[in-house]
Amino acid sequence: MLMPAILRQWMMFVDGENLTIRAEKRCAKLNQQIENLAAFYRPQTCFWPKAFDALQVHWSNDQRLASESERSYYYTATKGSNETINEIRDQLLLHRFSPVVFKKANKDKKAKGVDICLTKDMLVHAFAKNYDTAVLVAGDGDYVPVVEEVKRCGRQVFVVFFDSAEDGLNPELRRAADRFLPLRLVDNR
Repeated sequence: MLMPAILRQWMMFVDGENLTIRAEKRCAKLNQQIENLAAFYRPQTCFWPKAFDALQVHWSNDQRLASESERSYYYTATKGSNETINEIRDQLLLHRFSPVVFKKANKDKKAKGVDICLTKDMLVHAFAKNYDTAVLVAGDGDYVPVVEEVKRCGRQVFVVFFDSAEDGLNPELRRAADRFLPLRLVDNR
C-alpha cells in the first residue's frame, strides 16, 4: 500500500521593493512592457509576475510542498499619503498577500524597514516552526545571514529571483539557498 506523500508547509517572503526595481530595469533592458508581464504593478512600489504561478506549480510538484502557502508576505515602501499606502495594501490583499507597506521619505531611494521586517518575520516564523520551507523572493546579499540561520533551525530555504548578478542576484545568496529557482519574465503576446 502506497503511503500518501507528506506535504511540507511553506511560507513566502517577498522583498517587493527590490523585486519591482529589478523587474523595471530588466524590462527596460529587454525593451518589454512590464505591464504585459505583471499580475499587478505599481511603478517603483510593487510588481508580481504572471509567470510566477507556473513556477509555483513546478516547485510544489517537485518538492512535495503544500499547494498553498501558510502565509505569503509582501514587503514594500512607497512615497505618498496614507490613502496611497492603503490602496497598495488593498491591491496586495486582493492577490492573497499579507502586505507590509512602509511610508518612504521623499529623499530615500530604498527603505531599510523592508529588509529588517522581512528578516524578522522569516526568523520568528522559523523559530516558531510555522513552516518547513521558506520561499524568499529576493536577490540581495544582505539576506545571506538570515538564510543561514533559518537553515540552522532545520528549515529549507528556496530563493526565487532573476538568475544573474546583472539583474540583482547576489551569488552568495544563491549559494546559501537549499534551492534556487530562476524567475523569468515572459511576454506571451
